[in-house]
Amino acid sequence: MKRTFLFMIGMILSCFSFSQKGNNDLGLLLNREWQYTYKSSQYLSEKIYKELLSSSNRKKQKKLLKNREEMLPFLKEMCLMSKFIYEKDSITTYLPGQVVKKACKYFPERDEIVTSPNDSLERRISKIISIGNNHFSFLTQDSVRLTMVPALTKIDSSYFDEIKTQAVFYGNPTAETVIVNTQGGPVSELFEDEFVSVIRNSGMKNQLYVNVHQEQTKLPENFRDQEISFPQAVDFDRKSVARLHKVIEYFKSQGKKVYVLGISFGAFMTQELLAEYGSDLADAYYIMVGRLNIDSKMWKAFSEGKNGMFLHRAKGEYKIRIKNQKNILDRNMSKLAAGLGHYRYIKKLDHIRDLSKVCYVYGLKDEQVGRLTEAEVEFLEERRAKVVAIEKGTHNSAINEGIKLLKSLNNEKSNTDNDWLSSRSYREFLQL
Repeated sequence: MKRTFLFMIGMILSCFSFSQKGNNDLGLLLNREWQYTYKSSQYLSEKIYKELLSSSNRKKQKKLLKNREEMLPFLKEMCLMSKFIYEKDSITTYLPGQVVKKACKYFPERDEIVTSPNDSLERRISKIISIGNNHFSFLTQDSVRLTMVPALTKIDSSYFDEIKTQAVFYGNPTAETVIVNTQGGPVSELFEDEFVSVIRNSGMKNQLYVNVHQEQTKLPENFRDQEISFPQAVDFDRKSVARLHKVIEYFKSQGKKVYVLGISFGAFMTQELLAEYGSDLADAYYIMVGRLNIDSKMWKAFSEGKNGMFLHRAKGEYKIRIKNQKNILDRNMSKLAAGLGHYRYIKKLDHIRDLSKVCYVYGLKDEQVGRLTEAEVEFLEERRAKVVAIEKGTHNSAINEGIKLLKSLNNEKSNTDNDWLSSRSYREFLQL
Protein backbone atom coordinates (compact mmCIF):
# COMPACT_ATOMS: atom_id res chain seq x y z
CA MET A 1 0.00 0.00 0.00
CA LYS A 2 2.81 2.42 0.88
CA ARG A 3 4.43 1.67 -2.47
CA THR A 4 1.25 2.64 -4.30
CA PHE A 5 0.90 5.71 -2.11
CA LEU A 6 4.44 6.84 -2.93
CA PHE A 7 3.86 6.16 -6.61
CA MET A 8 0.75 8.34 -6.64
CA ILE A 9 2.43 11.18 -4.75
CA GLY A 10 5.41 10.94 -7.08
CA MET A 11 3.17 11.11 -10.13
CA ILE A 12 1.33 14.17 -8.84
CA LEU A 13 4.48 16.02 -7.84
CA SER A 14 6.80 14.72 -10.50
CA CYS A 15 6.97 17.82 -12.68
CA PHE A 16 6.24 21.53 -12.29
CA SER A 17 6.00 24.37 -14.77
CA PHE A 18 6.91 27.78 -13.35
CA SER A 19 5.62 31.07 -14.65
CA GLN A 20 8.02 34.00 -14.42
CA LYS A 21 6.48 34.94 -11.07
CA GLY A 22 6.89 31.37 -9.84
CA ASN A 23 10.52 31.46 -10.91
CA ASN A 24 11.10 34.62 -8.86
CA ASP A 25 9.44 33.04 -5.82
CA LEU A 26 11.30 29.74 -6.08
CA GLY A 27 13.46 30.62 -3.09
CA LEU A 28 10.36 30.59 -0.86
CA LEU A 29 9.76 26.96 -1.77
CA LEU A 30 13.22 25.47 -1.38
CA ASN A 31 14.76 23.96 1.75
CA ARG A 32 11.57 24.09 3.84
CA GLU A 33 9.25 21.35 5.06
CA TRP A 34 5.81 21.37 3.42
CA GLN A 35 2.63 19.40 4.04
CA TYR A 36 -0.69 19.09 2.23
CA THR A 37 -3.71 20.98 3.54
CA TYR A 38 -6.69 19.06 4.86
CA LYS A 39 -8.68 19.65 1.66
CA SER A 40 -5.83 18.53 -0.60
CA SER A 41 -5.24 15.46 1.57
CA GLN A 42 -8.91 14.58 1.21
CA TYR A 43 -8.65 14.71 -2.57
CA LEU A 44 -5.41 12.72 -2.63
CA SER A 45 -6.78 10.00 -0.36
CA GLU A 46 -9.71 9.43 -2.71
CA LYS A 47 -7.39 9.43 -5.73
CA ILE A 48 -5.06 6.90 -4.13
CA TYR A 49 -8.00 4.73 -3.09
CA LYS A 50 -9.27 4.63 -6.68
CA GLU A 51 -5.76 3.76 -7.87
CA LEU A 52 -5.61 0.92 -5.36
CA LEU A 53 -8.96 -0.38 -6.60
CA SER A 54 -7.99 -0.27 -10.25
CA SER A 55 -4.64 -1.98 -9.67
CA SER A 56 -5.97 -4.79 -7.43
CA ASN A 57 -7.33 -8.20 -8.31
CA ARG A 58 -10.98 -9.04 -7.67
CA LYS A 59 -10.35 -10.47 -4.20
CA LYS A 60 -8.44 -7.40 -3.03
CA GLN A 61 -11.00 -5.09 -4.62
CA LYS A 62 -13.74 -6.75 -2.60
CA LYS A 63 -11.76 -6.25 0.59
CA LEU A 64 -11.02 -2.61 -0.27
CA LEU A 65 -14.69 -1.90 -0.97
CA LYS A 66 -15.72 -3.56 2.29
CA ASN A 67 -13.19 -1.51 4.28
CA ARG A 68 -13.69 1.78 2.43
CA GLU A 69 -14.80 3.70 5.53
CA GLU A 70 -11.60 2.66 7.32
CA MET A 71 -9.29 2.92 4.31
CA LEU A 72 -10.06 6.50 3.27
CA PRO A 73 -9.29 8.03 6.70
CA PHE A 74 -6.10 5.97 6.84
CA LEU A 75 -4.96 7.25 3.45
CA LYS A 76 -5.89 10.81 4.40
CA GLU A 77 -3.76 10.45 7.54
CA MET A 78 -0.85 9.29 5.37
CA CYS A 79 -1.25 12.40 3.21
CA LEU A 80 -1.56 14.75 6.17
CA MET A 81 1.47 13.23 7.89
CA SER A 82 3.68 13.25 4.80
CA LYS A 83 6.29 15.99 4.52
CA PHE A 84 8.15 17.27 1.49
CA ILE A 85 11.43 19.13 1.16
CA TYR A 86 12.24 20.72 -2.21
CA GLU A 87 15.91 21.32 -3.00
CA LYS A 88 17.62 22.45 -6.18
CA ASP A 89 18.37 18.94 -7.37
CA SER A 90 15.98 16.72 -5.36
CA ILE A 91 12.58 16.33 -3.74
CA THR A 92 12.45 14.28 -0.53
CA THR A 93 9.19 12.72 0.63
CA TYR A 94 8.89 11.83 4.31
CA LEU A 95 6.21 9.23 5.05
CA PRO A 96 5.65 7.70 8.48
CA GLY A 97 8.48 5.18 8.70
CA GLN A 98 9.77 5.76 5.18
CA VAL A 99 11.84 8.35 3.31
CA VAL A 100 12.07 8.59 -0.49
CA LYS A 101 14.39 10.99 -2.31
CA LYS A 102 14.02 11.68 -6.01
CA ALA A 103 16.41 13.53 -8.26
CA CYS A 104 15.06 16.61 -9.99
CA LYS A 105 16.33 19.06 -12.56
CA TYR A 106 15.36 22.62 -13.41
CA PHE A 107 14.96 23.54 -17.07
CA PRO A 108 14.98 27.37 -17.22
CA GLU A 109 14.33 27.45 -20.97
CA ARG A 110 10.87 25.99 -20.39
CA ASP A 111 10.42 26.86 -16.70
CA GLU A 112 10.07 23.27 -15.51
CA ILE A 113 11.30 21.23 -12.62
CA VAL A 114 11.24 17.53 -13.42
CA THR A 115 11.67 14.79 -10.84
CA SER A 116 13.38 11.59 -12.02
CA PRO A 117 14.27 13.48 -15.23
CA ASN A 118 15.60 10.33 -16.95
CA ASP A 119 12.33 8.44 -16.47
CA SER A 120 9.91 9.58 -19.15
CA LEU A 121 7.08 7.57 -17.55
CA GLU A 122 6.95 9.97 -14.62
CA ARG A 123 7.01 13.24 -16.54
CA ARG A 124 3.76 14.97 -15.67
CA ILE A 125 3.54 18.74 -15.78
CA SER A 126 1.70 20.64 -13.07
CA LYS A 127 1.42 24.41 -13.27
CA ILE A 128 2.33 26.43 -10.21
CA ILE A 129 -0.44 28.85 -9.21
CA SER A 130 1.43 30.68 -6.46
CA ILE A 131 4.24 30.35 -3.93
CA GLY A 132 4.34 32.41 -0.76
CA ASN A 133 5.69 32.30 2.76
CA ASN A 134 2.64 30.38 3.96
CA HIS A 135 1.36 28.49 0.92
CA PHE A 136 2.34 26.62 -2.22
CA SER A 137 -0.44 25.91 -4.76
CA PHE A 138 -0.37 24.17 -8.12
CA LEU A 139 -2.71 22.59 -10.66
CA THR A 140 -2.40 18.92 -11.43
CA GLN A 141 -2.82 17.53 -14.93
CA ASP A 142 -6.40 16.77 -13.88
CA SER A 143 -6.86 20.54 -13.37
CA VAL A 144 -7.27 20.04 -9.64
CA ARG A 145 -5.78 22.67 -7.36
CA LEU A 146 -3.61 21.26 -4.58
CA THR A 147 -2.16 23.35 -1.80
CA MET A 148 0.67 22.84 0.66
CA VAL A 149 1.48 24.80 3.79
CA PRO A 150 4.65 24.93 5.88
CA ALA A 151 4.89 21.89 8.14
CA LEU A 152 3.91 22.41 11.76
CA THR A 153 7.17 22.55 13.67
CA LYS A 154 8.14 21.80 17.23
CA ILE A 155 8.74 24.70 19.61
CA ASP A 156 11.92 24.85 21.67
CA SER A 157 10.80 23.45 25.04
CA SER A 158 13.02 25.91 26.94
CA TYR A 159 10.34 28.50 26.18
CA PHE A 160 8.28 26.73 28.88
CA ASP A 161 11.01 26.33 31.47
CA GLU A 162 8.99 24.93 34.38
CA ILE A 163 7.49 22.10 32.33
CA LYS A 164 10.03 21.79 29.51
CA THR A 165 10.73 18.10 30.25
CA GLN A 166 7.09 17.14 30.72
CA ALA A 167 5.77 17.54 27.15
CA VAL A 168 6.50 18.54 23.56
CA PHE A 169 5.12 21.76 22.11
CA TYR A 170 3.87 22.88 18.67
CA GLY A 171 2.22 25.93 17.16
CA ASN A 172 2.04 29.45 18.56
CA PRO A 173 3.93 29.80 21.88
CA THR A 174 2.10 33.01 22.79
CA ALA A 175 -1.43 31.78 21.97
CA GLU A 176 -4.23 32.43 24.44
CA THR A 177 -5.69 28.97 23.82
CA VAL A 178 -3.75 25.82 24.68
CA ILE A 179 -4.68 22.32 23.50
CA VAL A 180 -3.27 19.81 26.00
CA ASN A 181 -3.22 16.24 24.69
CA THR A 182 -2.81 13.04 26.68
CA GLN A 183 -2.29 10.39 24.05
CA GLY A 184 -3.79 6.98 23.43
CA GLY A 185 -2.16 3.58 23.60
CA PRO A 186 -0.67 3.11 26.06
CA VAL A 187 2.63 2.97 24.17
CA SER A 188 6.23 3.63 25.16
CA GLU A 189 6.85 6.65 22.92
CA LEU A 190 5.13 9.92 22.16
CA PHE A 191 3.23 9.76 18.88
CA GLU A 192 4.33 13.15 17.61
CA ASP A 193 3.45 12.74 13.92
CA GLU A 194 0.02 11.39 14.87
CA PHE A 195 -0.56 14.34 17.22
CA VAL A 196 0.37 16.81 14.48
CA SER A 197 -2.04 14.98 12.18
CA VAL A 198 -4.84 15.40 14.75
CA ILE A 199 -4.11 19.12 14.88
CA ARG A 200 -4.20 19.46 11.12
CA ASN A 201 -7.30 17.26 10.82
CA SER A 202 -9.13 19.52 13.23
CA GLY A 203 -8.51 22.63 11.16
CA MET A 204 -7.41 24.53 14.27
CA LYS A 205 -5.28 27.62 13.76
CA ASN A 206 -3.02 29.81 15.86
CA GLN A 207 -3.18 27.76 19.06
CA LEU A 208 -0.46 26.21 21.19
CA TYR A 209 -0.51 22.40 21.13
CA VAL A 210 1.02 20.38 23.96
CA ASN A 211 1.56 16.62 23.91
CA VAL A 212 2.15 15.52 27.50
CA HIS A 213 4.47 12.68 28.44
CA GLN A 214 3.08 9.69 30.30
CA GLU A 215 5.23 7.60 32.61
CA GLN A 216 5.94 4.98 29.93
CA THR A 217 6.90 7.59 27.32
CA LYS A 218 9.08 9.49 29.74
CA LEU A 219 10.91 6.43 31.08
CA PRO A 220 10.38 3.68 28.47
CA GLU A 221 13.32 1.65 29.80
CA ASN A 222 11.23 0.76 32.87
CA PHE A 223 8.79 -1.18 30.69
CA ARG A 224 10.87 -2.93 28.02
CA ASP A 225 12.88 -5.62 29.79
CA GLN A 226 11.14 -6.36 33.08
CA GLU A 227 7.48 -7.18 33.60
CA ILE A 228 5.65 -4.91 35.98
CA SER A 229 2.94 -5.94 38.41
CA PHE A 230 -0.61 -4.66 38.23
CA PRO A 231 -0.19 -2.55 41.43
CA GLN A 232 2.91 -1.01 39.85
CA ALA A 233 0.88 -0.19 36.74
CA VAL A 234 -1.72 1.60 38.88
CA ASP A 235 1.06 3.65 40.48
CA PHE A 236 2.65 4.52 37.14
CA ASP A 237 -0.73 5.75 35.86
CA ARG A 238 -1.14 7.88 38.98
CA LYS A 239 2.19 9.57 38.20
CA SER A 240 1.12 10.14 34.58
CA VAL A 241 -2.08 11.87 35.70
CA ALA A 242 -0.10 14.03 38.15
CA ARG A 243 2.19 15.11 35.26
CA LEU A 244 -0.85 15.99 33.14
CA HIS A 245 -2.23 18.04 36.03
CA LYS A 246 1.07 19.92 36.41
CA VAL A 247 1.12 20.92 32.74
CA ILE A 248 -2.49 22.13 32.80
CA GLU A 249 -1.94 24.13 36.01
CA TYR A 250 1.13 25.76 34.47
CA PHE A 251 -0.88 27.24 31.60
CA LYS A 252 -3.93 28.10 33.72
CA SER A 253 -1.68 30.07 36.06
CA GLN A 254 -0.78 32.22 33.04
CA GLY A 255 -4.42 33.00 32.36
CA LYS A 256 -4.65 30.75 29.29
CA LYS A 257 -7.72 28.88 28.11
CA VAL A 258 -6.90 25.20 28.34
CA TYR A 259 -8.71 22.47 26.43
CA VAL A 260 -7.86 18.88 27.32
CA LEU A 261 -7.92 16.25 24.58
CA GLY A 262 -8.03 12.60 25.66
CA ILE A 263 -8.41 9.87 23.05
CA SER A 264 -8.60 6.11 23.79
CA PHE A 265 -6.19 5.50 26.70
CA GLY A 266 -6.07 9.28 26.92
CA ALA A 267 -9.82 9.20 27.59
CA PHE A 268 -9.18 7.15 30.73
CA MET A 269 -6.37 9.53 31.68
CA THR A 270 -8.75 12.48 31.35
CA GLN A 271 -11.45 10.75 33.39
CA GLU A 272 -8.93 10.11 36.18
CA LEU A 273 -7.84 13.75 35.95
CA LEU A 274 -11.46 14.81 36.45
CA ALA A 275 -11.92 12.39 39.35
CA GLU A 276 -8.79 13.61 41.15
CA TYR A 277 -8.83 17.35 40.42
CA GLY A 278 -12.39 18.24 39.44
CA SER A 279 -13.92 19.69 36.30
CA ASP A 280 -12.89 23.31 36.96
CA LEU A 281 -9.22 22.56 36.31
CA ALA A 282 -9.54 23.23 32.54
CA ASP A 283 -11.97 25.10 30.31
CA ALA A 284 -13.20 22.10 28.31
CA TYR A 285 -12.55 18.38 27.95
CA TYR A 286 -12.81 16.42 24.70
CA ILE A 287 -13.01 12.74 25.59
CA MET A 288 -13.13 10.27 22.72
CA VAL A 289 -13.58 6.48 22.57
CA GLY A 290 -13.25 5.76 26.28
CA ARG A 291 -15.47 3.99 28.80
CA LEU A 292 -16.72 4.86 32.27
CA ASN A 293 -17.25 1.27 33.36
CA ILE A 294 -15.51 -0.97 30.85
CA ASP A 295 -16.49 -4.65 31.00
CA SER A 296 -14.81 -6.48 33.90
CA LYS A 297 -13.75 -9.33 31.63
CA MET A 298 -11.77 -6.87 29.55
CA TRP A 299 -9.91 -4.98 32.27
CA LYS A 300 -9.16 -8.14 34.24
CA ALA A 301 -7.58 -9.72 31.16
CA PHE A 302 -5.52 -6.59 30.58
CA SER A 303 -4.41 -6.57 34.22
CA GLU A 304 -2.85 -9.99 33.54
CA GLY A 305 -0.96 -8.67 30.51
CA LYS A 306 -3.41 -9.99 27.94
CA ASN A 307 -5.17 -8.17 25.11
CA GLY A 308 -8.71 -8.26 23.82
CA MET A 309 -11.31 -6.85 21.48
CA PHE A 310 -15.07 -6.45 21.16
CA LEU A 311 -16.75 -8.39 18.37
CA HIS A 312 -20.02 -6.63 17.57
CA ARG A 313 -23.10 -8.46 16.37
CA ALA A 314 -26.62 -7.43 15.40
CA LYS A 315 -28.99 -5.61 17.77
CA GLY A 316 -26.17 -4.20 19.86
CA GLU A 317 -24.95 -7.61 21.02
CA TYR A 318 -21.24 -8.40 21.24
CA LYS A 319 -18.72 -10.82 22.65
CA ILE A 320 -15.21 -10.25 23.95
CA ARG A 321 -12.23 -12.12 22.53
CA ILE A 322 -9.13 -12.38 24.72
CA LYS A 323 -5.63 -13.31 23.57
CA ASN A 324 -2.26 -13.82 25.26
CA GLN A 325 0.76 -11.64 24.50
CA LYS A 326 4.36 -12.87 24.41
CA ASN A 327 6.16 -9.55 24.36
CA ILE A 328 7.02 -8.05 27.77
CA LEU A 329 6.43 -4.47 26.58
CA ASP A 330 2.99 -5.37 25.21
CA ARG A 331 2.04 -7.07 28.48
CA ASN A 332 3.16 -4.03 30.45
CA MET A 333 1.17 -1.68 28.23
CA SER A 334 -1.93 -3.80 28.79
CA LYS A 335 -1.43 -3.57 32.54
CA LEU A 336 -1.16 0.21 32.30
CA ALA A 337 -4.47 0.25 30.39
CA ALA A 338 -6.07 -1.81 33.15
CA GLY A 339 -4.50 0.46 35.77
CA LEU A 340 -7.14 3.02 34.82
CA GLY A 341 -9.72 0.78 33.16
CA HIS A 342 -10.40 -1.11 36.39
CA TYR A 343 -11.91 1.98 38.01
CA ARG A 344 -15.69 2.34 37.98
CA TYR A 345 -15.95 5.94 36.88
CA ILE A 346 -19.71 6.15 37.32
CA LYS A 347 -18.93 5.84 41.01
CA LYS A 348 -15.60 7.67 40.99
CA LEU A 349 -17.02 10.74 39.21
CA ASP A 350 -20.25 10.77 41.22
CA HIS A 351 -19.06 13.70 43.36
CA ILE A 352 -18.87 15.93 40.25
CA ARG A 353 -22.40 17.14 39.69
CA ASP A 354 -21.64 19.33 36.65
CA LEU A 355 -19.83 17.87 33.61
CA SER A 356 -21.02 20.53 31.16
CA LYS A 357 -17.43 21.19 30.12
CA VAL A 358 -17.14 17.62 28.85
CA CYS A 359 -17.84 16.45 25.32
CA TYR A 360 -17.80 12.64 25.09
CA VAL A 361 -17.61 10.95 21.68
CA TYR A 362 -18.00 7.19 21.22
CA GLY A 363 -18.53 4.69 18.42
CA LEU A 364 -21.38 2.21 18.36
CA LYS A 365 -19.09 -0.42 16.80
CA ASP A 366 -15.92 0.30 18.76
CA GLU A 367 -13.82 -2.86 18.69
CA GLN A 368 -11.25 -1.73 21.25
CA VAL A 369 -13.24 -0.39 24.20
CA GLY A 370 -16.82 -1.18 23.20
CA ARG A 371 -19.76 1.20 23.10
CA LEU A 372 -21.06 3.18 26.05
CA THR A 373 -23.87 1.43 27.89
CA GLU A 374 -27.20 3.10 28.59
CA ALA A 375 -26.10 3.58 32.21
CA GLU A 376 -22.89 5.33 31.12
CA VAL A 377 -24.72 7.65 28.70
CA GLU A 378 -27.38 8.43 31.32
CA PHE A 379 -24.73 9.28 33.92
CA LEU A 380 -23.00 11.73 31.57
CA GLU A 381 -26.18 13.36 30.32
CA GLU A 382 -27.59 13.79 33.83
CA ARG A 383 -24.51 15.88 34.58
CA ARG A 384 -24.95 17.92 31.37
CA ALA A 385 -22.05 16.42 29.44
CA LYS A 386 -22.46 16.49 25.66
CA VAL A 387 -22.56 12.87 24.46
CA VAL A 388 -22.12 12.17 20.74
CA ALA A 389 -22.66 8.66 19.36
CA ILE A 390 -21.13 7.86 15.98
CA GLU A 391 -23.36 5.48 14.04
CA LYS A 392 -21.37 2.47 12.81
CA GLY A 393 -18.36 4.17 14.41
CA THR A 394 -15.38 1.92 14.95
CA HIS A 395 -12.57 3.02 17.26
CA ASN A 396 -10.72 4.93 14.53
CA SER A 397 -13.68 6.27 12.59
CA ALA A 398 -15.25 7.63 15.79
CA ILE A 399 -11.99 9.43 16.50
CA ASN A 400 -11.92 10.91 12.99
CA GLU A 401 -15.45 12.25 13.38
CA GLY A 402 -14.82 13.48 16.92
CA ILE A 403 -11.81 15.51 15.87
CA LYS A 404 -14.12 17.66 13.76
CA LEU A 405 -15.46 19.10 17.01
CA LEU A 406 -12.14 20.79 17.62
CA LYS A 407 -12.85 23.15 14.73
CA SER A 408 -15.15 25.00 17.11
CA LEU A 409 -12.03 26.29 18.87
CA ASN A 410 -11.52 28.65 15.95
CA ASN A 411 -14.49 30.65 17.19
CA GLU A 412 -12.54 33.47 18.85
CA LYS A 413 -15.71 35.41 19.61
CA SER A 414 -16.67 33.14 22.52
CA ASN A 415 -17.55 35.19 25.59
CA THR A 416 -17.79 32.28 28.00
CA ASP A 417 -15.84 29.10 28.56
CA ASN A 418 -18.67 26.94 27.21
CA ASP A 419 -19.63 28.91 24.08
CA TRP A 420 -17.94 26.24 21.97
CA LEU A 421 -20.65 23.79 23.00
CA SER A 422 -23.28 25.81 21.14
CA SER A 423 -21.08 26.93 18.26
CA ARG A 424 -22.01 26.42 14.63
CA SER A 425 -19.31 23.75 14.21
CA TYR A 426 -20.74 21.78 17.09
CA ARG A 427 -24.32 22.04 15.81
CA GLU A 428 -23.23 20.96 12.33
CA PHE A 429 -21.36 18.01 13.80
CA LEU A 430 -24.52 16.77 15.54
CA GLN A 431 -26.20 16.55 12.15
CA LEU A 432 -23.62 14.04 10.81
